[in-house]
Amino acid sequence: LQVLGLWRKSASGVLGVLEFLHKHTLVVLTVLFGLCLIVIYFHISQLKTQMMTAIAFRGADIYTRAVNEMRIWYTVEIVQRLHDQGIKASAEYRDHRGEIPLPATLGRTLGRRLVAGRPGEQLRLLSPYPFPRGGDSRSFLDAFQEKAWKFFTQHPGEPFYRIEQVDGRESLRFAKADLMQGACVECHNGHPDSPKRDWQIGQVAGILEVVYPIDSLEKV
Repeated sequence: LQVLGLWRKSASGVLGVLEFLHKHTLVVLTVLFGLCLIVIYFHISQLKTQMMTAIAFRGADIYTRAVNEMRIWYTVEIVQRLHDQGIKASAEYRDHRGEIPLPATLGRTLGRRLVAGRPGEQLRLLSPYPFPRGGDSRSFLDAFQEKAWKFFTQHPGEPFYRIEQVDGRESLRFAKADLMQGACVECHNGHPDSPKRDWQIGQVAGILEVVYPIDSLEKV
């Protein structure tokens, strides 16, 4: 009898729900449609964020590749050739006639010019072994760069990145290891201003970081 009573109550409840749906079909459909729109909106927003992050990642990677390749080319084709002719590379080249900028100094200058006019974007070349008086030759500035340095000591060939708030804007912080190239070892080990004289090819000399605001892509 108890089972029969429960069955009757369940059946009565189901019939009540069906009757309610029948009487309020328009309301129910409206609510369901609204819920579907909300789900679709959040799904599209998530996809949009993922797409913009992927584009920012690609852009940051291109920045770092361009600056790194330029420095290597400049070192081999300009610095080494002129060094054989007695022309010195210096961080203070503007103050001395007949001198040219160090590759790192030129790289920082190029980085600033690449992001000029693009608010929020930054390109930094940093090292715990900076040449003195090298312009933007400061060592690491914050926890992200410290973590990147530790990561590169174990994984020098992989990028390190995070999504963080930078100056109030959600931004991609993307860093790559600045590896000591064969063309640079002799200069770094022999330059009178070098803070380290025992470099070897392939050692991590610093980090090249790009800060790329995610929301800047919405204006492109």
